[in-house]
Amino acid sequence: SGCKRVGNGDQLGPTTNL
Repeated sequence: SGCKRVGNGDQLGPTTNL
């Protein structure tokens, strides 16, 4: 994954929490 968005809950990519 690697999609950055608020609270994506993606364990295969970074999560951007604003």
